[in-house]
Amino acid sequence: MGELEIDKNKTMDFADSGAQKVANITRYIEEDEACSACFGSLVHALQRIDEKYGLPKKYDSIYIGQGFQKEAVASLGIGNCTKMAKDNVLGCPPDAKEIVDKLVKYWNLES
Repeated sequence: MGELEIDKNKTMDFADSGAQKVANITRYIEEDEACSACFGSLVHALQRIDEKYGLPKKYDSIYIGQGFQKEAVASLGIGNCTKMAKDNVLGCPPDAKEIVDKLVKYWNLES
């Protein structure tokens, strides 16, 4: 096996870590009892949008989860559980590509 040399004088910047990026992305999400498959599709879609367009500074929350099944939220819903939302990407779980396509239009990112 090879050897690993570690410079003890260097520090890691956790601000650019994957966990910090996910935390930044999830600020767009209003979640209530979302399953991991739906939530994962949404996070994946937001990561793709961030990479290609950057995330918008102003936004309405994106709703996801079983807790919104009986609520007519006035924004975008993700998954079958948010079918009463003003706008929606259906699926159980919804396809990440469909979420990307919807958000690009919803946020007018292809101007």
